[in-house]
Amino acid sequence: MPDPITDKLIRERQDLVTRAEGLKQTAFDQKQRDLTDTERSTLEEFSARIGRIDEQLKLTTRNYQLDEETSAAIARYSPAALVPDTFNYRSEGEALWDVLHMRDDDAARARLARVTAHERAAQHMGSTAAATTATAGGFDGIIVNPVLGPVVQMHPTTTPFLTLLGPRDFPAGKFLRPRLVDPDLLTAAGPHAGGLEKGELPSKKWDYAEDPVQITLIGNYINLSYEAISWVPSSLQMVIDHLRLRTALGLEAAAVAEADKTGNTITLAADADAAAAQAAVWDAMAQVFIATGQPATWMAAGPLGVSMLGGKTDLAGRPLFPFVGPSNALGTASNFAIVAPFGLQLAETPAITDTTLYVGNSAGLEAYVRYLPVLQADEPSVYGKQIGSAAAVGWFHPTTSEAGPGNTPPAEYNAIVKIAP
Repeated sequence: MPDPITDKLIRERQDLVTRAEGLKQTAFDQKQRDLTDTERSTLEEFSARIGRIDEQLKLTTRNYQLDEETSAAIARYSPAALVPDTFNYRSEGEALWDVLHMRDDDAARARLARVTAHERAAQHMGSTAAATTATAGGFDGIIVNPVLGPVVQMHPTTTPFLTLLGPRDFPAGKFLRPRLVDPDLLTAAGPHAGGLEKGELPSKKWDYAEDPVQITLIGNYINLSYEAISWVPSSLQMVIDHLRLRTALGLEAAAVAEADKTGNTITLAADADAAAAQAAVWDAMAQVFIATGQPATWMAAGPLGVSMLGGKTDLAGRPLFPFVGPSNALGTASNFAIVAPFGLQLAETPAITDTTLYVGNSAGLEAYVRYLPVLQADEPSVYGKQIGSAAAVGWFHPTTSEAGPGNTPPAEYNAIVKIAP
């Protein structure tokens, strides 16, 4: 095989021969004169150098390869001995052959163990330089990465408990909610006095009270740059939609907080058995009826509370709180399709984060909500736009036990029953 020293010596020898022939031709062309002293000296130097080169070429071109018999003998003794310490494959085919025979050929295994990186001088082009092998260019400057599909929303997008309450609009400002106060309602009507005709009938008074509904504001705002508005399609509408969603979820959390103000609580451990869970729910339904004179109609729970209820089974292994339409199977599932005893409608809300349950009816809590228009204000100093979303909300939970003289005992609000661990 060619080597760099031999190649250099051959090129130098050829150059010296060419120069020597040139000197001789010059003397011949000039009236075939004799060589000058300088020309003779130069040719002598060329000849001496060519002689030294020839001596070196005898060494560098000598065949150092083992003959076939000796190579075969060494291969039988130690196949790896014929593989140099550093080894490079000349082609992919050579490398593939060794990979295929590495299990049954010691020399192939030795070459694979000693191979250095197979380097190529080629440089590369890829979609982007960073995503391509080293020494590469890319189309980074002209690639357009499109956005496909809607924005992934891994957060709540509905307000099930607030929807269950049926929020109503209200006039601007504060307002009053009237209510009937009749402590003798169940005993006010009765027979003639003494059971005699013309005997006096019972006569009991009642009152109409009024409670103010306090209005509060729930909302949020954000500052948006004009660069985002101008360069990102639909960015302004996306921001407005998300601000409104935040406001709605703030209302949902506030509704649960109002329900939590009830003074009627039943304790139920999260790991209670089915009998205890059923007893707690029925007890809560009874307390709602006693407080409001109307049956309970709904139950509110978080995902942990729904999981707790869904895991309760009777002695036959059937769900204690089944889906709609079951006989001895789960039935059909859909939104709000799980029912509690006595047909309570279940609202599963993200605003309840533990196993607490709330049982009530339409008299337990009233919601008054007015969604305010989105406000936008330009901000020249920062070249942006400030955007706000808010809703005015008021809550009314009627008193179920009137306060005594001097507010002793204080009034009670027990229209919603809380079942808590």
